[in-house]
Amino acid sequence: MIRIVWLLPLHAEEKMPSDVTAFIEQSTLCDHFRGEPWPEGDRSEERERRVFLSAQVESYCKGTDEMLRVIRERYRDSGVVLQQLGGFEASIETK
Repeated sequence: MIRIVWLLPLHAEEKMPSDVTAFIEQSTLCDHFRGEPWPEGDRSEERERRVFLSAQVESYCKGTDEMLRVIRERYRDSGVVLQQLGGFEASIETK
C-alpha cells in the first residue's frame, strides 16, 4: 500500500506538534517498506533483500499502533491533528 500524506496548511499561529510529525514520518516509512514486493527465490540477493525488508519493517513499524492510539487520545480535541491522522490504520502490527 502506498499512501501519500498531505500535511494540511496551518495558520501561522498553528504548528503541528512534533510527536505528530514524528509519527507521520515514521508511519510513512513503515508503509513504504510494508508495500515493497517480497522477493521470492533462494538467490543471495533475494535472501539479502528479505532480511533488509524485515529489518526495515521491524524498525519503522514496531510500536506504531500504540503511538497512534496515544496521539489520537492526546489530541482528541484537535480537529487539525485528527484530520492529519485520519488515513492511518489503527492496527498494522502483527500480534
